[in-house]
Amino acid sequence: MEGSEKSKATRTPRPVYAVMQIMDGEGKPVAIRKEQVNIISAHKDAEVVLDIMDSGQYPSAIYKKIPLDQ
Repeated sequence: MEGSEKSKATRTPRPVYAVMQIMDGEGKPVAIRKEQVNIISAHKDAEVVLDIMDSGQYPSAIYKKIPLDQ
């Protein structure tokens, strides 16, 4: 069946935007500028995240699971 093969569509990777706040001990937002935030990496595999956290390479780093709406 020549000619019946469909070409694979190429997908353009789209960025993910995370909207976040830093909260103080009383639950009030802390004023920060986006230049003060450093995104180290983003992963879908929790094991990779835990390996990074356990490595000690980024001693003040934190992570948070972000559920994406479908």
